[in-house]
Amino acid sequence: MNNKQTANFEELLEMRKEVVSEEEYKKILKKYKMEHFDPEFTERQHRIITGKAARLAHNVIWNGGTKDEVKKVILNTMICMDSMKHTLDWKKWQKDNDIALLTRKYVVKIAEA
Repeated sequence: MNNKQTANFEELLEMRKEVVSEEEYKKILKKYKMEHFDPEFTERQHRIITGKAARLAHNVIWNGGTKDEVKKVILNTMICMDSMKHTLDWKKWQKDNDIALLTRKYVVKIAEA
């Protein structure tokens, strides 16, 4: 990670600590831990989902999302970032937390702009 990425990650980590305790986050990691890692989940796919999660978090925060929405997107970004390291089922996380609904609400498609 370069200095800018490190600073952004540290800011995100601080935001995560504000919305959920370390103990709660560990419970989330345990709940979404997969038995076996998906061999089709590549480094490239990991970067794409992490980028999409970060974009969604930015949009929700920038556009004045509710406290619950901000909590969800911050945790979503962390789950996506940690998905490869901790073999997390990020798809199940997103389904369980209605991330698709937040994406439809906050991510503007170029065709709509």
